[in-house]
Amino acid sequence: GGGLGGTTRGMTMSNLREVKQIAVRGMPSSLYKVDQIRAVSVILVLFGLPADLTGSILAHEAMHAWIKLTKSFPFSLPPKIEEGICQVIADKFLETTSHSHFMRASDAMSDNEFDAMKNEDNLRASFRHQIATDSSPIYGDGFRELNKATEALDLHTVLEYIKDNQKIP
Repeated sequence: GGGLGGTTRGMTMSNLREVKQIAVRGMPSSLYKVDQIRAVSVILVLFGLPADLTGSILAHEAMHAWIKLTKSFPFSLPPKIEEGICQVIADKFLETTSHSHFMRASDAMSDNEFDAMKNEDNLRASFRHQIATDSSPIYGDGFRELNKATEALDLHTVLEYIKDNQKIP
């Protein structure tokens, strides 16, 4: 995961094991219990990227980890759904870290501080534009469809629907 424009910038590695416990009491064995052991072994992010891009990639990869570690969630989702919801989370990170959400009076900052803040906002807007216009059917279409769903409903409702139906609402 974590790609923009076809470039892999982050990756989450996970695995699932099922442990089957069998009860044997002098009769043919019968299945007693199946338990899942879910693990995320590593999250990798490309080094040297701008801080906000790194943060959005980490948000994307953290969503993969949450999906993989949440037992009530299907371990494997269709790629368009999993990557799409992870891109929604990356976009939300970029949106909520925008300085416009934390705007101070411009006279309280030096001109250099104000210029740096505007440059960071422009960079964030560029990263959001890349997510929104990605031409990939998995990342781009997945993002657009799931972003539309989260705007119409809310993130919690969309996640519950995905959990129960493995489809986009």
